[in-house]
Amino acid sequence: GISGILRQTTQHGTRICYYKSRTLSDTEKRYDPMEREALAMYWSIQQLREYIGDSYFSIETDSQPLINFHKKQIDNKRVMHWLFKLQDIIPQITEVKHLPRDKNTGPDYLSKHPISSTSKKPINDNDWPQGTETWEIKPQRPPSTFFTQLNAVITRQQAKRLIPAPPLTTSTAAHASLSSAPATTTSPSPQLFDFSLDRIRKEQMEDTDIIEIFNMVKQNPSKSSFTIKDVVLFKLLPRGKRKLRVPYIPQTLIKDILFTHHDHPLAGHFGMERTWRNIKNKYYWLNMKDSIENYIRSCSKCSKFNIQRRKAPGLLQPIDPAPVSSDEYKYVLVITDRLSGYVIAKASSNNTAQTTAQILMENVILVHGAPDKIIADQGQHFNNELIAAMSLAFARMPRNPFDRPPTEFKFSHPNDYWTELQRFKVIANKMARSNIQYRQTLTKQLYDRTRSSPVYNIDDLVWLKILIGRSKLDERYRGPYRITDKIPAVNYMLDDGDGAFVAHVNNLLPVYERLV
Repeated sequence: GISGILRQTTQHGTRICYYKSRTLSDTEKRYDPMEREALAMYWSIQQLREYIGDSYFSIETDSQPLINFHKKQIDNKRVMHWLFKLQDIIPQITEVKHLPRDKNTGPDYLSKHPISSTSKKPINDNDWPQGTETWEIKPQRPPSTFFTQLNAVITRQQAKRLIPAPPLTTSTAAHASLSSAPATTTSPSPQLFDFSLDRIRKEQMEDTDIIEIFNMVKQNPSKSSFTIKDVVLFKLLPRGKRKLRVPYIPQTLIKDILFTHHDHPLAGHFGMERTWRNIKNKYYWLNMKDSIENYIRSCSKCSKFNIQRRKAPGLLQPIDPAPVSSDEYKYVLVITDRLSGYVIAKASSNNTAQTTAQILMENVILVHGAPDKIIADQGQHFNNELIAAMSLAFARMPRNPFDRPPTEFKFSHPNDYWTELQRFKVIANKMARSNIQYRQTLTKQLYDRTRSSPVYNIDDLVWLKILIGRSKLDERYRGPYRITDKIPAVNYMLDDGDGAFVAHVNNLLPVYERLV
């Protein structure tokens, strides 16, 4: 064992403050002598540091190689790991003294007679309690039900131990009542899931499909992928060069198995692949992977809290031309101030540079002043036309000092030139329209690639994504809500009981029915 003594030197001599000792584990017994001495020092300081506080102290040990362990690095990873944990208290160590073994009798005696923490001896009020180091006697804690709750899946041996014992005779019961502790009332234990072979055998005998396979295996045992052992039907699964034998689970136990491997607090709500890997080498039933996938997809907690690591549903929809208003307006000019983000939107009957210049003059320049720079998305030719139109609005001709002087050209056949120009214009417009349509088609293909396009019907249940007002660990979807109407394209009308509202298909997830 290892031990340590906390002593204090006073004017009246040395006073003993605390004794500490314990046994070594099987792993610690294999440490070399220097590591065991370092372990004793590390463990004693850790146990007594609440009494040391911020006082300076010295250490006495019978291991001479460790007298400078707090000042220099030691070529031992285990000892350096312990020193790293003590780095906050090492500056309080004034020195480490070497004390011969024959003079270090106190810790040496305690290490040869360590106190076991698992002592079962009764406690006397007039003596030191066995297994403790202080006079404080703590009351016994009531039996905890924590391990009962953890024991969600029991083995075959545990199931046998749960069988109630036969009633005692009168003399035995009287003797037991004298030697046992007073009876205490305990709360009923939670439900336990018994997946022992006895339980599986009992449920298999009540399943008609398994009984049919059972009879077929008995008739032709060599030509079947099943086998029978201890009146239990097993499935032989190929795993590399060998065959794994797993029990054939009846329908009555499938739901409990899926619950303990997914919904149970100790299961962790793993995904489909991980749950499948945890179950496939333990049990077997028909359409096992499909039932696991359906069970996980229909889990409400997974649907509400899990991050959707895929593209948002809904394909890219083309924008139809805006309808013409009663005043024959079919364009909207949007003007944005880049500094403040202020937006001005004005309707217009056309999108020419003259109309744009008039709207800029009336709604921007005359109200807020002339801008330093105008950025448009119509190309350089539109900018030139816009500046020219604005110059005309200011009653002056546009002039650029770098423009060339105007030159007049005379053609011998002006009508032929105009005809060719019109024909070229038609071809250029056709090519531009074809190029725009090709780019739009390519953009839609890239957007729709590997993206789902769910279609919901009336009265379907869906989860709605929470876009605002949630913290990091809150649920990401709420619901379920019922679809009451379908708006063309990608919107749906939902009903939450208090009223109806519109939701985009990107923010919806389907609610799957649990078939198990």
